[in-house]
Formats: sequence, structure tokens, C-alpha cells
Amino acid sequence: MKIPSLGLLGLLLAGGSGVAHSQTAWLLMSRSDHFAVVRAQGQTVRDIVPLRSPAPIYGESRGVVAVVASDEWIHVIDKESGMVRSFQLAIQPQYIGYPTEDLSGPLRNMLVTDDHAFFPTIRFGRGPLNELGGQHDIVQMSLADGSLRSIPLPEDCLHPQLTELGGVPVVYAWNGDRAWKLDAANGRVVSILTRDHVADLRAKEVAAPRSARGAPRAFIRYAMVSGAGVLRLSTLGELGKILDEDLAGVSAPAASVWLGPAHDVLALRSGTTRSRPAIGVVRQQEVQGLQQRRVTFSYLDASSLDVVWASDVAQGAIPESFYVADDGSVFYIDVMTGDVIRLSQGEGGSASWHLPAGQSRSARILSIDLGR
Repeated sequence: MKIPSLGLLGLLLAGGSGVAHSQTAWLLMSRSDHFAVVRAQGQTVRDIVPLRSPAPIYGESRGVVAVVASDEWIHVIDKESGMVRSFQLAIQPQYIGYPTEDLSGPLRNMLVTDDHAFFPTIRFGRGPLNELGGQHDIVQMSLADGSLRSIPLPEDCLHPQLTELGGVPVVYAWNGDRAWKLDAANGRVVSILTRDHVADLRAKEVAAPRSARGAPRAFIRYAMVSGAGVLRLSTLGELGKILDEDLAGVSAPAASVWLGPAHDVLALRSGTTRSRPAIGVVRQQEVQGLQQRRVTFSYLDASSLDVVWASDVAQGAIPESFYVADDGSVFYIDVMTGDVIRLSQGEGGSASWHLPAGQSRSARILSIDLGR
């Protein structure tokens, strides 16, 4: 069901930052009782569409930003005009389930192309299991008319995460060693990663001593890096490549690096630096000789895993808000000051936009357009 644009809602004035008017940030911000998709352009910050949702999922293409709310509406916002097209999901018989949510808050878990949006759903409490025996599906929605198709996920795909590698949609199980590529043309997924690919790594993790009592639990994490392949962060804090850029297993021993305790790694982001595939690491680190910790961002070459450049970030940095721009610079939101901060090699950090201070840690960056 298609409804008219929800228009521009509200106006917030932000302090000048010297940013060129052509530079635009699309943000997800919390309000007193809801979220809002926000456009920050020049010195002006405007609410574009409200979301009655505790934990939306979102994604972007070159031309649009899309957000799925838990009230089962999807909002597709044109980046250039700010116009909104909204579609109701639950009224279509092909839609069985609910949008997935994440305990950490809003999650970039949607893949948007020029023609479609893809996002995971869960059938729990609504309808039978799918034909593969799973409780999760990938919904494929046409951006033209909102029509849907449901693609079943296997029963061993739990808490699915959706991303892409070199233009190929990839689904992987959170904190698990299973991944599939999405064959949208045939409405199916094809296995590309099983536990057999990482048997040696899993053996090391099982044999390792248990974490000290009271230490945060560590999870397996994945990062898909275009031009490099699939990298895995183990529960021991070791980062290494397990699949190449063609989604084939790595035959020779690949480079690996220890990032410190796995629970101190707050986020992984794929991107480029010096025109090479890279992976960005947000982590906490002990300050030697002091009873405190600092948060850092490091950009690693995705092949050698050598550090290309690194920077301290604000203590109020929201880990899930880190966003890699097309030019290799990195943006994040400081919850304490309200600043949207830009990091770049050799230049450190600078505030690009200023929002009201004390924003919720649910704030996210949906998209950054640096202009020309």
C-alpha cells in the first residue's frame, strides 16, 4: 500500500560548522517517544519522517535511504529531494513474520539496490516454519510498487545479518560460522560457509581457557570487505581472512592479527583507504599506567592487516554509529556533545554537524553524501 509523502516535519537549527552546503548527512535520532529520520544539510537539521519503533533496521543505495519500523511500515526516502514513499508490509499475504530487532538498538541490516530492498524477518508466533524448516526469511521488496517476495532461510540461520560483497548479497548467522549468498533471481540462498571452513579456529577457541569470572562474553564477528573477502574475528580476539573476494575458501594460511580481548572490539566496518580494501576497527584499550580506557579507531589494510592509520575518538562515541564514507574518511556521533565527527588520515577529528547534546545511544548515521 502506497501513501503520499509524509513531508518535512519540524525544524531544528544547528550551529554552523563550516561544512559546504552540498554535504548531507542522513541520521536516525531518538525523540522522547519515537525515532526520526533526520537530514543534516549545511547549517540546517530537519526531521523528515517519524518512526514509532523501538529498534528500526535500515540501509541505503546510491539514491535512497530505507528504514523498516517495527509497526511493519517501510519508508523509502529519496536522498536528493527528501521525498518519502511509505509502504505497509503486513497487509500483503507474502509477508509472514516481523522485522528482526537487535538489543543494541537500530541496526544496519538491510540491503538496498536500485530496484529492491532486502531485509530479514522472523516468523516467531506468526505462521508455520518456512519450507526449509527455518524461522527466518529474507523479504525482497520492490522499490517501485512495494510488492513483496519471501526467500526462506535454513533452520540453522539464526539472527541473520545481511550485507554484500562485491555486489553479491550475503547472509550470515550472527555469532555463528554459517553464511550463504543470496540468489535473488531464483528466490533461494546458497551455502558459502560452514563450520568445516573454520574447524581449526573453532578448535582453538574451544581449547582456550574460559574468560575470567565476570568478564564480558565474547562473540564471533564477521566483516565482508569488497576486493578482499570475508574476515572473521574470533572469540579470542584474532582477526583473519577465511574466504577470498570470490567467496571461496582461503587455501594458504592467511594473515591474521590479534586485536586484543574480543569483547573490547566494539565495531568492525569495511571500506577503503589509500584506494585499497580496508577494515575499520573500533575498540577500547587500556591507557598504560592509568585506571581508565580510551576508545580508538584503526584502519587496517584488509590484505596484510597492517595498521594504515589510527585515531583516538571521543569517549562519548556511539560504536554502532561509525560510518565509512566514499573518500575513506569515517564519521561517528558523540552522544555527549551531539557532534557528528569526521575522522580522516593525517587530519584527526573535526565536527561536521552539531545536534542537541545528550542524544540517546540509539542515534545512527544512515548515509553521508560528501558532495562534489
